[in-house]
Amino acid sequence: MPALNATVRGHQGLVVMMQFRKVRGPLCRTCGIAIFRDITTKTLWQGWWGILSFFCTPAIVIFNLVARARFGLMAPPASGWRPPLEPGKPVIRRAGALGVFAPFLIVGVLAIGAEHRENSTGASKCAHVNSAQGAAEATFTGCDSKADASSVVTHR
Repeated sequence: MPALNATVRGHQGLVVMMQFRKVRGPLCRTCGIAIFRDITTKTLWQGWWGILSFFCTPAIVIFNLVARARFGLMAPPASGWRPPLEPGKPVIRRAGALGVFAPFLIVGVLAIGAEHRENSTGASKCAHVNSAQGAAEATFTGCDSKADASSVVTHR
């Protein structure tokens, strides 16, 4: 049975720590693809959840894609002392592959939070009502003093 000495890597990001995994050894085409699919799917889901992990995960996935390409060039196993692993679904068809969207979700949540914080400080204006000779006129200005805070108007 043809075998390739290869390494398939995995990464799990924890908020303040990270964990690296690897499977190294002689792997046949089918076993290599099965291990690639399993570890890469877990990395796509679990790899983003730390500050440094945010940058390590893409590198790990690229290393695994190189190993996967090497497995794809091999001939299928013909015989062996045990049956090869079941490759299962391709990575893109597994639920864990949705983790590839995690960086976009994280950046989006941070951007929305920053936008909300910016708007919450500038969303209010103070109304100054001038009533002269029975006619009321309102002007809107920034709330610069504590006296202005009694007439706050919030725009929604």
